[in-house]
Amino acid sequence: ARASNVAIDVRKNAPYAAYDLVDWSISTYQGGDIFAKAMVRVLELYQSIKIVNQCLNYLKNNPGEIDLKVKEIPEGEGIGRHEAPRGECFHYVRSDKTNRPVRHKIRAPSFMNVATNQKAVIGQHISDALLILAAVDPCYCCTERLTVIDKQTSKKVFSGQDLLRLSKEKTEYLRKKIL
Repeated sequence: ARASNVAIDVRKNAPYAAYDLVDWSISTYQGGDIFAKAMVRVLELYQSIKIVNQCLNYLKNNPGEIDLKVKEIPEGEGIGRHEAPRGECFHYVRSDKTNRPVRHKIRAPSFMNVATNQKAVIGQHISDALLILAAVDPCYCCTERLTVIDKQTSKKVFSGQDLLRLSKEKTEYLRKKIL
């Protein structure tokens, strides 16, 4: 969105941590293309430096202890979101008052971003595919949900676990072949 000149950022729209206590701007650029995405990333670097400098100055002028002791973990559930380098990240957590969550589900930005490539490559040259993919800076471990379905029979061919097993087998095969 920011590469299409839309100023949207969870840190401004729903501030958390200390983002509402420091001065910074949402970086945007027009065009919506790969160049615009790269420019937003560069402009965000300057804003990050601005934020970090303000925080360091505050800490230098206001020394004190940092309280990291968890006093109580309440029973219940919660949803949180934050601005990650690749976009908005959602967390769902459910607790039963113990020191470990009953459920913790994360929807990482890459899971949403990679799907945009299906539209982004239409009408482009094959040599541009790598740049188009790189423009969303995918984190593949964040997109590991996969099931392969046979279109004709609608039956599951491979699950994510099957593919992980096959990957390990192939790695072991190659390791033995090389060594």
